[in-house]
Amino acid sequence: DATARVQLEQNVPNPSIGMTSIRYALASSEDVVFQVFDVQGREVLRAEEGIRSAGSHVLDLDTRDLANGIYTYRLRAGGKTLSRQMSIVR
Repeated sequence: DATARVQLEQNVPNPSIGMTSIRYALASSEDVVFQVFDVQGREVLRAEEGIRSAGSHVLDLDTRDLANGIYTYRLRAGGKTLSRQMSIVR
């Protein structure tokens, strides 16, 4: 079951005012793509890409260049796509 192999947590803090951290976990080494999309579905940030080892990972995102609003972040790994929403405020 791919769901058990890949986990994506909510960013902290949310809403973000500049920096935010996102935890994800992989049960095995996987090819990972992590993207952030605006409300129109446009990719505004590709934060991580490539093979990542099994275990827990923390992705620290600098959101200072993003406008206020709601964004969707998406993790693709192990044949699974998981997403969550985050808010950016100034």
